[in-house]
Amino acid sequence: MNAGKMDRKVSLREPTQSTDNFGQTSETFAVAAEIWAQKRDLAAKEAVEADQIVASIRTEFLIRFRDDITTEWEVQLVEQPRTTWKIHGILEIGRKEGLRLICTTKDAPR
Repeated sequence: MNAGKMDRKVSLREPTQSTDNFGQTSETFAVAAEIWAQKRDLAAKEAVEADQIVASIRTEFLIRFRDDITTEWEVQLVEQPRTTWKIHGILEIGRKEGLRLICTTKDAPR
């Protein structure tokens, strides 16, 4: 893997359960690691959902190999924490050389 192309600092976020003061549990995401990645946007589209236009972007993040990531995790750019990508696929590059994280994000309805 070419380290020079890994120019984006990302947060890998894993789901955790939290309990509020009333005993209600909810799923939140906690930062599992901050690492360097290469980001490549693959496709973008707009669709109408619930009478509102929603944009969807499919993105690939190339990272060094890790064995703890699942499709339940999320990715966030450290410099742009408002955007979150949901991991849909994890593909191994070579023999534990790296991973391709296939992700999608949606913006707020317009």
